Amino acid sequence: VMLDSPEDDPHPYVYSHVLQIFHANVALRGEDFRPMEFIWVRWYRRDARYRAGWKHKRLHRVEFVPHDEPGAFGFLDPADVVRGVHLIPQFRYGRTDAALPRSMARSFDDAEDDMDWRCFCRFVDRDMVMRYHDDAIGH
Repeated sequence: VMLDSPEDDPHPYVYSHVLQIFHANVALRGEDFRPMEFIWVRWYRRDARYRAGWKHKRLHRVEFVPHDEPGAFGFLDPADVVRGVHLIPQFRYGRTDAALPRSMARSFDDAEDDMDWRCFCRFVDRDMVMRYHDDAIGH
């Protein structure tokens, strides 16, 4: 999924991989329970060294934040999600099993591994194209 980026980031969005969606009834001590929804994510980071964008005629690429770095995982309010993203694996750069060892966040077979890099496709539909275009109306 993609979210609006912090104001100090020149790229308009940040990206994450949804690990799980939670629906919970929560309460503070002495208060009534209330429903709460939140999303557990693993963050991607954009490769700032990779020349991409309209000027370079290349899609931006992302990789997972290494699992041992602070902030590699997080929780989101579903209202903060802008929309889903179509990621294209870059097979050219190979696969890795170093991104995340077997854990709660990685429950598939040990034989499977992650792509080193993925590109996010801004051309998946016209709404997505307009989100990356400076002169877009209403985006």
